[in-house]
Amino acid sequence: MLAYTREEVAAVLVAIAQLMLEQHAGWLTHARLQENKNSFFNSRINGPPGSLRASAGSPFVSRQAWLDHLLAECTRITGESGAFVASPDFDQAALTALYDEKLAQVSAPEFFSSEQYINDMPGKELLRGLLHYSRVHRLPQLSQSVLETELIGALERRYSPNYFQPDDFLQLANICVPE
Repeated sequence: MLAYTREEVAAVLVAIAQLMLEQHAGWLTHARLQENKNSFFNSRINGPPGSLRASAGSPFVSRQAWLDHLLAECTRITGESGAFVASPDFDQAALTALYDEKLAQVSAPEFFSSEQYINDMPGKELLRGLLHYSRVHRLPQLSQSVLETELIGALERRYSPNYFQPDDFLQLANICVPE
């Protein structure tokens, strides 16, 4: 029942990845929404700039200097968030269109034939899918510990640190083999 050839393994991974398409499209949409939101405004209240100086005769910044800085930050955020609220890019229709666009991209045959899904989908999610697949197909010899051991062995031979961002394989290795 286990896949042994490259083609068999690829077919299993494609089957697993196809089950994950809606979830993957959701994460891609989430990332795009975050980028779009960040293009409108920085919602953090920024710390005081280096130009915020202490009062004469004191090593500390005065109440008024702090209030001026904090008011400027609140005014900035209020103005920028107003533009965010007025944007049609975040309503239900735009959100649905963005999600459907991402889903169509990851559902396209070339996403799989080019093996792009291996680069795009988080390694830990593919691992979770593979373990689920092994349980559904009653493959008792494939446990999480066996899979982790085999993956770590393969990664040592083929892995290039920080090639992918975020580096899911590094995160997986740190979980599996704590220092």
